[in-house]
Amino acid sequence: MAGYSEDLRVKVVEYVKKGHTIKETAETFGVSMKSISIWKKMDKEGKRLIFEFVPRSPHRINHEKLLAYVKEHPDAYLREISAHFSVGLTTIWNALHRLGVKYKKTKNLPRSGSKKAGKIYRIPKKPGQKQTGFR
Repeated sequence: MAGYSEDLRVKVVEYVKKGHTIKETAETFGVSMKSISIWKKMDKEGKRLIFEFVPRSPHRINHEKLLAYVKEHPDAYLREISAHFSVGLTTIWNALHRLGVKYKKTKNLPRSGSKKAGKIYRIPKKPGQKQTGFR
């Protein structure tokens, strides 16, 4: 998504400079009040009102290490995995999703170490490959 055009941003800032409120301007131009505040700040700092693409940061998780951890700890909670890798829950969930690892939610499985420990992660043979059943 490229954001709003520079000419629209300039028109919005000029409209606010004429004495209109941010709320009124947002309703008139159909943009958010937050965007208008950011554009006002950019204009005040002398910056051009252009859209700048901010690239996403690279993935911080080594997928091989993540798969190895999940195989060793098949009943680990996402919060435990995220603590081990020092990342957020969403990062772990997204990485597992990218790898095709499915998570079966159940309350009846005992924790690791017990004789009845069940495996609740379904790991495909190769990343991206679908697999039926649980290991």
